[in-house]
Amino acid sequence: MSRWKYVVEGWGTVFRADADMTAKHKMLAELLRASEWYASQEDGERSDLAQRLRELEHCADDHGADDVLWEIYNLADAQRAWLDPET
Repeated sequence: MSRWKYVVEGWGTVFRADADMTAKHKMLAELLRASEWYASQEDGERSDLAQRLRELEHCADDHGADDVLWEIYNLADAQRAWLDPET
């Protein structure tokens, strides 16, 4: 059984926040940039995660953001990061 290497708390709180989606995308990017998971990225600002966060911050529509969010979830799974939906 695999264990989570990183836990990102606050993910669910941002999704439940009373803000428009653009603001939520920026809050999610800020949350992830402040996380231990982000700090552990070997390529820093050139990492796949950093690239996805830049894309998320600049999404023009919710459909594009959904695609980027799925990519972030896939990275999280691959790198054993739990994006806590409850906190």
